[in-house]
Amino acid sequence: MSAALLTPNKNELDKLAIDILECERLGIKVLPPSVNESFEDFGVVKESGNVRFGLSAVKNVGLAVAEAIVEERKRNGIFKDLKDFVTRLDGKVINKKSVEALAMAGGLDDLGERAELIYNIERILSFAGSFQKNKSAGQNSLFGAENTIEIQDIEL
Repeated sequence: MSAALLTPNKNELDKLAIDILECERLGIKVLPPSVNESFEDFGVVKESGNVRFGLSAVKNVGLAVAEAIVEERKRNGIFKDLKDFVTRLDGKVINKKSVEALAMAGGLDDLGERAELIYNIERILSFAGSFQKNKSAGQNSLFGAENTIEIQDIEL
C-alpha cells in the first residue's frame, strides 16, 4: 500500500514529502534509491516491508533511464562496481544529469562513496564515453574473431 501511495506523487515533491512522512509515521522506512535494488517506481522490500525509492522518481533520471537500468540488471545481474555500471549501460543512458542525480540521491552508494562519485563525475563520464566509443569501433574481424577491448579501471 505504501509504494502505491508514493508512486502517483513521484513528480510532486511537496506531496511526496508528506507521503514519506506518513510512511514513517506508520513505521515504514522509505529507503534511498539504489541501482542494484530499485525498480522504475517505488517498491516494497519483501524482507522488511519497507519501501525502496523508485529510480524514475529521482529528478533528472526519468522513466527511460530507470527502465534501462532495471532491464540491464534483470538481464545480467547486479552492478558489481562503477566500472561495471558505466560499461553495461548504453551511452544514451549515461549522461551527466542522470549519473549526477543518481549519485546525489544515493542511487550509486553500492558502487562508491557518494562525495567521491559526485566530485569525479566528469572523469566517470569521460570513461563511459571512451568505453562506448571503443565498443562501437570493436567490430568482428573478417574471420569471426572478436576484437578485444582493453579498458582501464576508473581511477577516482
